[in-house]
Amino acid sequence: MNETPSHLDANIAALGPKARELAPLLTQNLPAEVELRAARTGQPTLACNGLCLHSQYDPKREARRFAERAGVGRGDYVLLYGFGLGYQAEALAEHLGDDGELVVLELNCAVLSAAFHARDLRPLLSRPNVWLVAAASEPEAAAAFHDVLTGVFDAVPPERQHVLIHTPSLAVAPAGYERIVNALEVIQIERSAATVHRDFSMQNLVSNLDAVLASPGVAEVLPVLNGQAAFLVSAGPSLDEALPHLAQFQHRAWIVSVDTVYEALRRRGIVPDFVVSIDPQPTSAEHFGFEPGAHGTLIFFPTSAREVIERFPGRTVVAVQTGHSIVSVVEELFGEKGGTASGGSAACVALDLAVRYGVTRLFFVGQDCAFPEWKVYSANLARNRQWLHHVNRFTSLEMLHRAAAAAAKVVYVTDRYGAPIPTHQNLYSYLRELERIVEANPACEFYNFFSRGASIGGVRAVQLVEEVDQLLPTDIEKRWDAAPTVPCDSLRQEILGRLGDAFGDAAACSPGGARVSR
Repeated sequence: MNETPSHLDANIAALGPKARELAPLLTQNLPAEVELRAARTGQPTLACNGLCLHSQYDPKREARRFAERAGVGRGDYVLLYGFGLGYQAEALAEHLGDDGELVVLELNCAVLSAAFHARDLRPLLSRPNVWLVAAASEPEAAAAFHDVLTGVFDAVPPERQHVLIHTPSLAVAPAGYERIVNALEVIQIERSAATVHRDFSMQNLVSNLDAVLASPGVAEVLPVLNGQAAFLVSAGPSLDEALPHLAQFQHRAWIVSVDTVYEALRRRGIVPDFVVSIDPQPTSAEHFGFEPGAHGTLIFFPTSAREVIERFPGRTVVAVQTGHSIVSVVEELFGEKGGTASGGSAACVALDLAVRYGVTRLFFVGQDCAFPEWKVYSANLARNRQWLHHVNRFTSLEMLHRAAAAAAKVVYVTDRYGAPIPTHQNLYSYLRELERIVEANPACEFYNFFSRGASIGGVRAVQLVEEVDQLLPTDIEKRWDAAPTVPCDSLRQEILGRLGDAFGDAAACSPGGARVSR
């Protein structure tokens, strides 16, 4: 690209008071790792370490399409990762108008310097509702990012918040920012999963409608936990050590489990008081035997797999996930069911519900959020037993666990001794969500029973059965009463009507509604 006058000084001046933090990060000369090029339209475009960040034909049109696909509107609040040459930020700012807010995080100071040299960004940078965050190190970037988000996003309802990632910018994030990059990649994974599961969620919501309307909500049932102790049982490898001891405590505390360990507990004669199942995929039904006998109570989302809700023989209780992209359209029509803002994993939801409704002493079981000795699951899970059929003189069970661990990007966290331990990005995000919930509930005591995985902030490891015995000295009464109601047909039709208005034919593609199991 031909030499053009630099816009650096003019752009810095347009920042006003914001320039104090950003100006020292910008170089007077174009950094060696970036290359400015001219697009077919004559507009500047950019490559960093050989990777093009914008269209080589029309970067402005590409940015307008990016903003249109994002679905943002006037007055929304947007967090964007990736400034590039500023095209995406400009397009988004136009969509947001003067009432919205745009926070842009850019970790690559070479890219940011190139943008300030190459383009006149004054109209964008001078807008009072546009914030540009950058820093010379990961701790500084995290602190600056937190300060901006706390001041800008705190009072904004979830439906008006958007997190957008410019993927080419993320690909050229520099070394030294691994934690932030990992968090952004997790967001991408979660968004991709939400898109993949969208059809399941919609079909389940329509099918489950009678069950949702008839079942009591967590707001009616879970206050029974107030002031009580509870075990939260998950599927990590440390469950193998804790499970033989859990039965002796099942009458001294409530047992709340995720669906993946439900049958493993029942085989040991332990009936969970509550089992949480939130996955919309039909394969969730594989975690349940559905045979006669004691079954406890199922806590489900309106979008949970209908195959589970239709067949579960025990009682059912519904929890509404606030801010869900589909459920939020009809959430108010469900009444005061109660629910959670947490999501992602059944363990996070179970923890949030437990502390939200008053549990004062909570014991994690099988909550590793990591792969101790490269083991992925508890040996008591059906999935692990299925792997035994693939074991032969060439393939060991350990090899199968390692292969499963290597199937996705591995990152490292620390165990309770401070040593590194491998995990997956999704487990990393669950770990941080668990820590957030723990930190937000200082009135509750948290313990990790036979912990072998990741250290969970604010949670004390307990390795001795005798210590748990002292913490849970007596039996408790475990009983709740809440009668199901008969769904109102007019309400059901109103909900279906709203879903149809919002999502069109997708809301009508489901087979018949699920019954309420009793």
